[in-house]
Amino acid sequence: MLKQVQLSPSAGLSVSQLCLGTMNFGIPGRGHQGDWTLDVDAARPIFESAKTLGLTYFDCANVYGLGASEEVVGQLLSEIYARDEFVLTTKVAMPMGRSATQGGLSRKHILESVEQSLERLGLDYVDQLIIHRHPHAIPGQPRVPIEETMEALHDLVKAGKTRYLGASSMAAWQFAKMQQVAERQGWTRFIAMQPQVNLIYREEEREMLPLCQDQGVGVIPWSPLARGKLTRPWETQTHRSENDLFGQQLYKAMEANDRAIVERVRDVAEARGVSMAQVALAWLLQKPGITSPIIGATKPEQLTDALTTLQALNARYHHPLFNVSTLKLSLDGTVEAKTAVMLEPYIQPEGHEAKPLLPNPVMFDAVAAAHAANVDLHLHAIGDGAVRSALDAIERAKGLHPDSDTRTTICHIEIVHADDVSRFAELGAVAQTTPTWFYYDDLALRYLGVGRFNQMYPLASILRHGGKVTLGSDYPVSWIGKDALNPMFNIEMAVTRQQAGNPEVPVQARVSERLSVDQAIRAHTSDAAWQLRLEDQIGTLEVGKLADIVVLDRDPYTADPYAIHTIQVDYTFSDGRLVYRR
Repeated sequence: MLKQVQLSPSAGLSVSQLCLGTMNFGIPGRGHQGDWTLDVDAARPIFESAKTLGLTYFDCANVYGLGASEEVVGQLLSEIYARDEFVLTTKVAMPMGRSATQGGLSRKHILESVEQSLERLGLDYVDQLIIHRHPHAIPGQPRVPIEETMEALHDLVKAGKTRYLGASSMAAWQFAKMQQVAERQGWTRFIAMQPQVNLIYREEEREMLPLCQDQGVGVIPWSPLARGKLTRPWETQTHRSENDLFGQQLYKAMEANDRAIVERVRDVAEARGVSMAQVALAWLLQKPGITSPIIGATKPEQLTDALTTLQALNARYHHPLFNVSTLKLSLDGTVEAKTAVMLEPYIQPEGHEAKPLLPNPVMFDAVAAAHAANVDLHLHAIGDGAVRSALDAIERAKGLHPDSDTRTTICHIEIVHADDVSRFAELGAVAQTTPTWFYYDDLALRYLGVGRFNQMYPLASILRHGGKVTLGSDYPVSWIGKDALNPMFNIEMAVTRQQAGNPEVPVQARVSERLSVDQAIRAHTSDAAWQLRLEDQIGTLEVGKLADIVVLDRDPYTADPYAIHTIQVDYTFSDGRLVYRR
């Protein structure tokens, strides 16, 4: 059975972890759909399978089949589900006819369209109304003032015609502006965004996904399988793919690159004995902020395949060398994106304040629940405000559950207020970060000012107070790419707080926060082993532990600090067996 998840951090609506897209249903040949569209009788087995699998979330639109999809969906939902068993989304904006008044996001069309959708669906209300595009991006329609659109949407919520609002496919700045208008006027904000996200199309990772995480907006990706391209070998075509003009338009510009991605998905699927669809969906479901991908189905077994992906994620990824045992919570974003939560506003732009990705009450309860269940925690906190909230949550949880065995790590800790440095040791919280980011950060200086710039990565201070520090790669995010996987880069930059091999560049923040070689190595070995609950197996060379050993070509304790990153591994032993020789 599919599990239920919260659609958005900013709303209490629960939905199934997969959403069934309904573009495939309607009257064959009506609207922009081809003859591959399924009528009500052909679609019925899919809805019955959805009910059996626990799928309760459905995405529709007025334009799908020019209303025919809504008619099919409404009939089948009334046959198979009780009204309080499902969550239904429909959309408005796209032209429903040739008249200038039959599309767009004017007040007139929004109100009329919703009434028509409800009639076709046979419902008194929809759970969520989504605008299909930005008010200035509807083909053949005027640029409707944002205020007009947002007020009309708000009035529909107040009238009980829809419970929540959402948006789809627009620029991040456009979405942010619409949210700002609603907030300024006291109107209903969007709780979800439907962007196109898949292994082929990843543009939304740049701005939209971070924005949604920062603003507490659920992400409901459409086309997670790239209109079927990620489900079959490149050369294989289906009747739909040959006749799906919209899909052909979406993915024809970068065919050479797309083919390489599809072939790689096929290789991974074959190596693991799973379907290509499962690989593509698993990749998406692992991304932070993703709530419920919208999957299309023309056969019941396609839903079962998607469910198998979800069930297999934890079961598959357990191995003596790998297991899933820690809960990660992201509290904020990054300084460079101005989404790191700070105790005081940014100085550029003046007065800017980033919002937590998780409201503190929600985060505090999650941390307390983890302590109650003895589940280890990994808290993403970059700004000094997020770091303090993380420490406060740990302190509260320890007070509520003093006998808990939970080990908590606060990761990144880019800015730590001086008053909070000693609390890591007091609360037993591990300070985890990545020294490959220890280079002169002019953006942080510009956005935060000198005072907070000098509070960056206070590792030595945390150690002096008795805290534990661990160092990781941050791969593949780290700016040095695959070299981030080489711990020698991290060790060197922890020691120098300068770019690897470059003593001429400025030192990152305070020289006093440099680590010794010994401290940097311990952060990679014994303290890291403790963080992972492996201190009895790895981290030090002693009788009774695993013989996981590397032999280096030079001694890092005596090497030139600016040449540590060039140290090579001559031999690697895993559990006593030689597995690598240079």
